[in-house]
Amino acid sequence: MIKIDNVFLMFPTMRCNLRCSYCHFGWHNDKDGGGYTWTGYGKEHRIEREARWYELTMFLNKYRPYKLEFSGGEPTLYPDFKRLVNSVPEDSLWAITSNAMFAADLLEDMDFHRCQGWTVSHHKDSPIFERNIHRLRNATSMAISIVVTFADVTSALQRAWRYKERGYQVNLLRELNPGVSWEGTKEWDLVAAHREYGFNVVESDIPPSFKFDRGYECFGGSHYMAIMPDGKVYRCYSHAMLGEPIGDIWDLETEPPPYQCWSECLGCALDHQMRIKKIEEPKNAECT
Repeated sequence: MIKIDNVFLMFPTMRCNLRCSYCHFGWHNDKDGGGYTWTGYGKEHRIEREARWYELTMFLNKYRPYKLEFSGGEPTLYPDFKRLVNSVPEDSLWAITSNAMFAADLLEDMDFHRCQGWTVSHHKDSPIFERNIHRLRNATSMAISIVVTFADVTSALQRAWRYKERGYQVNLLRELNPGVSWEGTKEWDLVAAHREYGFNVVESDIPPSFKFDRGYECFGGSHYMAIMPDGKVYRCYSHAMLGEPIGDIWDLETEPPPYQCWSECLGCALDHQMRIKKIEEPKNAECT
């Protein structure tokens, strides 16, 4: 078993090849053609250029053994995604969340030996999706995640059953958007009841409404960091969305844990996993 010292939430790109109505991210190419702007949680971010795969690899090699958790955007749209994952060394691991709407040749010659898992987010029925999940199933450990929208719970559950009956592991994630509250509703009771049928109903890191807890001691900025497409490094997902970077892949000094933070802790599984304990008041002024 590989012992991991550091975990990186890696966003190689924030571009996406889908435009899902329930997604709280968005992006558009800049008019000058030199980059793009992405939005999330009400904040805009401009990417002038994405970091090169070899720049990312050289940075990561300083933190071996590590685990990369790819997210986005759609990470497979990063032009050198295959080169990046094939450069992960033997003592490290990678995993990914992807919509699986990638070109047929992406998986050719991809090294899956260090892949810990491929989570496929289902957003659209298509022959491309079906082709790719079949190939992924034969290549590595995989699961299908389905976002259950509050307005159409039944359709999402019907899709989930179709994949479960074909032998896929299925995760059910409730929609997280402003104005949506699942708390104490019959809709949530229906989704949660699917645990007894073997579905993985994700709850701990997705709050029932668009309200986020704060006040934690964590490993952010030491053993856990988020890397955005332009190479900027943040303490965590929440800081990458709403905060400021602690450096970049060309110039970064980490701090010893723990870090005491009073920022909102958004709905990210890794942010929640990296918590150490609850705190009563902030120690770091920049987090207030």
